[in-house]
Amino acid sequence: MPEGDILRRTATRLDEALAGQVLERAELRWPTAAGVDLTGRTVLGTRSYGKHLLTRFDDGRTLHTHLRMDGEWRLARTGTPAARGRAPEIRAVLATSRWTALGRLLGMLDVLPTRDEPRLLAHLGPDLLADELALDEILERWRSAADVPAAEVLLDQRVAAGIGTIYCAESLFALRLWPWTPAREVPDPRRLYLTARQQLQRAVLTGFPTRAGARAAEAAVPPLRRADHGRPGAPTPDAAASVLLPVLPATLMSAIGRRRRRSWATRQSSHGRGHHEPQTATSRRQHEPRTAIRPGLVVKSAQRVRWSVCRAVGRRAVVSRSARAPSASAPSHPRRCIPSTLPGPRGPCPG
Repeated sequence: MPEGDILRRTATRLDEALAGQVLERAELRWPTAAGVDLTGRTVLGTRSYGKHLLTRFDDGRTLHTHLRMDGEWRLARTGTPAARGRAPEIRAVLATSRWTALGRLLGMLDVLPTRDEPRLLAHLGPDLLADELALDEILERWRSAADVPAAEVLLDQRVAAGIGTIYCAESLFALRLWPWTPAREVPDPRRLYLTARQQLQRAVLTGFPTRAGARAAEAAVPPLRRADHGRPGAPTPDAAASVLLPVLPATLMSAIGRRRRRSWATRQSSHGRGHHEPQTATSRRQHEPRTAIRPGLVVKSAQRVRWSVCRAVGRRAVVSRSARAPSASAPSHPRRCIPSTLPGPRGPCPG
């Protein structure tokens, strides 16, 4: 899910494209907002709060959107094919004479009076990227979660808004904190949140290399290199002080996938050397990719071909022998007989 730095950069891009401009086209493809018309309204600006986006208009209304897991805002030149917004995944279209903002796969969308924004965000903690950080309030909420693991408290948006799995992992690693440490046993939660805030701010500054201010900031502040998140099995910069992070579902599934691929490659190479491990059909279905060709099927197919060849050769041999020396003891149906020297499912020839 996009975290606070992505939302701040998205708000900045929308501000650059729409702020102070009159909307010539406005489409909200959402059941509860389909009847709202924003055409002709002037965009005052867009700000982010945690993982939420708030676009304000001059008539006292606010467009609230949340990206959830797959959502994003894209900008396209008005009048270009990319600005048409005909794709079914487009949830919102805000167009000026120059730029068109397309909200794709948005997870939440509603229009509310601007004065109701505090009520909308009341369940969230202070924004970590706010100009004035309410750190005392964050620490007070942290202390109320005495026995909750530190990683879980960091991810709780009711304590502080904006942190996701990436900066939860990175901030814990930076202070060499065990993720399952109870919140009351963390020696310095103030430093932990300030570290996460610094990492988020650095990501915001280095996210726009094409802007003059961002280029200067990038020269002064190098881009953040992930020390731990998204690097399963890789050595950390300080291996002696490495920290085990909570196993997230995506990380767990990727690890399982790698293990299955390694297991499949091992079995494939062993079959190539002629070592066939006995496997049941159930075990093959559990451990092998659906699209892969199972060696067992190839072996069975080869056996069927061999048996077919044996039957054909056997029938020819029996017919030839019967033609040369007819015998009273010869079977009435020689074509069904297979010589004893050839393997077959019907056993040796009775003749």
